[in-house]
Amino acid sequence: MAVTAAWAHGVWRRRAPARLRREEGEAVEREVRARFGADAVRTALADNKGGKAEFPVLLRNGDLASSTAVSGLLGRIPDIYRYYVYTDRTVHEPARDWLAKNLNNIIIP
Repeated sequence: MAVTAAWAHGVWRRRAPARLRREEGEAVEREVRARFGADAVRTALADNKGGKAEFPVLLRNGDLASSTAVSGLLGRIPDIYRYYVYTDRTVHEPARDWLAKNLNNIIIP
């Protein structure tokens, strides 16, 4: 099913390490579906693998160097995983309010 303007109401998203984000997203999706109906919930997922961002860098003295040699961070880019839960506009506000009250019971640190 295509996502339309009627579905453009996110009730939950989270920034955390990739493993936690996937587990938390699935738990939130499961609980919101159980409470408000499977037909009223959609999700959007983005799973980008990390790794290295290696490219040549021109140093101030005119020399070329590898980006990973200049910046240690570019040699260890973390995985990115985003999990969005959307609801139909007819249940958006009740779902958002319910989730705000119950999120700590769904996601256990």
